[in-house]
Amino acid sequence: MIYQIFKPISQLERFIQFFWILEQDSRMLNCEPERIIANGCMEMILHFGDRTQNVRQNQTSDYQPQTLISGHLTEYFDVVQTGMTRFLCILFKPHALRLFFELPANELTNQQVDLELIKGSCSYELLDKIANAANNEERIKIIERYLLKRLTERNIYNFERMGAVINFVDSTTGSISVKEMAGKACLSDKQFYRIFSEQVGLSPKQFLRTIRLQKIFYLVQCNPQIELSELVYRCGYYDQAHFINDFKLQTGMLPTTCFAKCNSSSDYFTSL
Repeated sequence: MIYQIFKPISQLERFIQFFWILEQDSRMLNCEPERIIANGCMEMILHFGDRTQNVRQNQTSDYQPQTLISGHLTEYFDVVQTGMTRFLCILFKPHALRLFFELPANELTNQQVDLELIKGSCSYELLDKIANAANNEERIKIIERYLLKRLTERNIYNFERMGAVINFVDSTTGSISVKEMAGKACLSDKQFYRIFSEQVGLSPKQFLRTIRLQKIFYLVQCNPQIELSELVYRCGYYDQAHFINDFKLQTGMLPTTCFAKCNSSSDYFTSL
């Protein structure tokens, strides 16, 4: 198995969390389904191997497009690897996708949109370059050049304004009000809700829930032996019952089961 994480170049680090590449033959490894939960980021995924299969909560299934944009999640699902898995994933900052693709972020929530359907994406040409690159370092250079060509300043004002709000949220336990968030953006509650939803793709309240969940995973990542009571306190829950109920709604599992079965790390809070 090859799993590599790459930091973006300086021109992109305001907009991209990180890149990562996975290569493995799932037929040899007998891979278990992987639970996908909200990570606070939108993603672009390029499958230059066999596509993976999504299994939804209602047990319906479909294959991911060869190239895709994935919006923010408010629900979980499982991914099944069925062959030679090889893909490159770009993790965008929560509010950055609109600077690269002219898509209202709130229309992408819980959606995986085929990149080929987006005007000017040149997805097949891009995928061909990625697949035929000499190594993963070259693949990252290719995707960085692609993103730099697509980067536009058209929505930069709202990007900057929502970025200040998101930085504020990150510095808290998530136990803040939408009014406090709107005040940070110098907007009325109604204006803030509209602009935040368009730029980020989630309602402010749903975003707070997602970030608090990611904080839980980050605390476990930093200290695997941490007690549930400590998580309840540090993430701003009223009590343990509230914590467990919210966690299960977002992951489909009890905390102890999830931490034992899944990769207990946070894409959102991990820094390179």
